[in-house]
Amino acid sequence: MRPAPVADGYVEVTHSVYVEATPAQVWAAGNDPALPLEEIVQFDEGFPAVRATRALTGEWIPGARAGDRRWVMFEDGHYLAEEVLVDQPDLLRYQIWGFTGVQRFVVRHGMAEFRYAPEGGGTRLSWTYALLPTAPIVSGAVRSFLESTMSPMMRATLVGLRDHAEAA
Repeated sequence: MRPAPVADGYVEVTHSVYVEATPAQVWAAGNDPALPLEEIVQFDEGFPAVRATRALTGEWIPGARAGDRRWVMFEDGHYLAEEVLVDQPDLLRYQIWGFTGVQRFVVRHGMAEFRYAPEGGGTRLSWTYALLPTAPIVSGAVRSFLESTMSPMMRATLVGLRDHAEAA
């Protein structure tokens, strides 16, 4: 069962990149059904890569995924659940939970979103991750995880999405 989002208490980080393409082009490139998550997300040595996804509910049709859930498996055999909450041309918001890796000890669930905002002749693509610690005392560990592990992955993934959109 998906946990209910809460009003506050999250530890968050946002990264963005400028893309020389319209918001619609950036959205289409990053949400191409032929582009699997394991090719989109760019992990480094700090965290195991995505190995596979499997739809649990819904058909995962870009633009109509609100309420769709999937299972995301990582190279180390651990996994999490993901549900799309908002799937609009300017915003893709989703929630993650059910961690089986070490994150389960410090993170209750996470909220994340991609925003596609017009900027100049292109798009500002922003990605935010907000993780809810299991207790206030572990907020520092969650912040460290976001900065040392999630941030490099987010920046590399945004660059990959930019390059993919600009090449399309």
